[in-house]
Amino acid sequence: MGPKNKPFTPDIFFLLLVFLAAFPVFLAAGCAEKTEPAPSLVVLQEPQHPADIRTGELQPGLEVYYVYDFYRTTSQMLKSEELIRKMGKPGPPLTLLNHRFGGGKVFDSGEEKGVGAHMYGFFHLAEPGDYTFQAYANDGIELYINGHLLVSDPAVHKGRMSDPGRITVARGGWFPVEIRYFQRKGTAALELYWQPPGAAAPTIVPSEVYAHLP
Repeated sequence: MGPKNKPFTPDIFFLLLVFLAAFPVFLAAGCAEKTEPAPSLVVLQEPQHPADIRTGELQPGLEVYYVYDFYRTTSQMLKSEELIRKMGKPGPPLTLLNHRFGGGKVFDSGEEKGVGAHMYGFFHLAEPGDYTFQAYANDGIELYINGHLLVSDPAVHKGRMSDPGRITVARGGWFPVEIRYFQRKGTAALELYWQPPGAAAPTIVPSEVYAHLP
């Protein structure tokens, strides 16, 4: 007589049922579509105070230094202001950020691709209250006010509006600003918008808001 077959134990049968019941759940989880996060408003909770500086000490526009590389995100750009001033190519002050370059040269960098622009200076936020900032950019952009990151759309992308950022000003004055922007390749753009206290809608930040120390 041949060997007898082993009986089909209840334990094995139970495990098989558990697997068959759970398989559709695992399959659905693996096939679920990923959704894009909804736009969010960045809000600085603490009221901000201006720098101890007078209008007569300032000159129009933001300082700008160009550093050339094919960045993919603002995190790859230099962070040290001392190093940027040493290695970067200085350009004429930027008195307005309202540019759609297309395929042309980025500001006065002399290049239409592979360029990063580091801007330093002050914004004149004349009245106390809430100010909202937003940027239309192609490619990456970061805006810091009083050392706080307020606007961020850091990676390579087509022209689009960033999420807005809001700052509360305790009293009017001049506020330190740093902007990092890069253009990798293709078309380029940078437009900076604000909505100051009492404004009904965002508009381009006017030139009289920008200044820098000589």
